[in-house]
Amino acid sequence: MWGFWAGLGSDLGILGSDLGILGCFCHPAPLSSGKDLLVPLTSSMYVPGKLQDVRTVLVDVGTGYYVEKSAEDARAFFKRKIEFLTRQMEKIQPALQEKHAMKQAVLEMLAQKLQALTAAPGAAKA
Repeated sequence: MWGFWAGLGSDLGILGSDLGILGCFCHPAPLSSGKDLLVPLTSSMYVPGKLQDVRTVLVDVGTGYYVEKSAEDARAFFKRKIEFLTRQMEKIQPALQEKHAMKQAVLEMLAQKLQALTAAPGAAKA
């Protein structure tokens, strides 16, 4: 039962982090030459860098592939990606609410069982 509950919590956490990432793409920073930025080497390690050419950018299109695009094409790509993710999130919203309700039900059941277990030894002594 704990494994099931932990799995539900993990699913909710992943969906929540995806919402945060989506929010970052909604308001991109303006590009200017010489601007300081952090360049991702891995998902958790970044190094400082400077923008040199703001006419073209590298866009991570998934599974480790990068495509060089003009700044306008990159904005259009991310706009389409945001629209797609928004539609997908709207589709899974009911499932997310159902999983949250299931998580709450499991938590309540565990609390009741724990309360019954802690009350049982006291009742046997009396």
